[in-house]
Amino acid sequence: MNDKKYDECLSSYQESFKISQTSVLSTLRAAACAFSGDNQQILKTYTNKAFELNWDQAKEIFDNYSEFEYLKGSEFEKTINEKWAKAAKESGINLELMVEFKEIQRTDQAQRGYMREIQDEFGWDSPQMDSL
Repeated sequence: MNDKKYDECLSSYQESFKISQTSVLSTLRAAACAFSGDNQQILKTYTNKAFELNWDQAKEIFDNYSEFEYLKGSEFEKTINEKWAKAAKESGINLELMVEFKEIQRTDQAQRGYMREIQDEFGWDSPQMDSL
């Protein structure tokens, strides 16, 4: 994909998917190939499949994997966001609460990461760790 050989990329994924298509990440990568190669039919097929496999994981992968960074602000991102909101709503999930939980998770993990840094530098029983 980095070489912009989108047809080769799609061909490789299509061959692989004949064996198994259970990976949200691989399916989303194939959708990105289709989008980048302007293959709308395959794009729709693979985005639908990624969301069928796990709609929340599909959005998490898109949002957090740097390989999708070049697609930020594109129609691909718009599609991902729309499909996620629709799937979440159909699942009966409170989107506002879900966003709040994700922010709690993000800050929790950031604080834990900071604690690991302090522990590694000063030790678990250090005054610095105690102050945390």
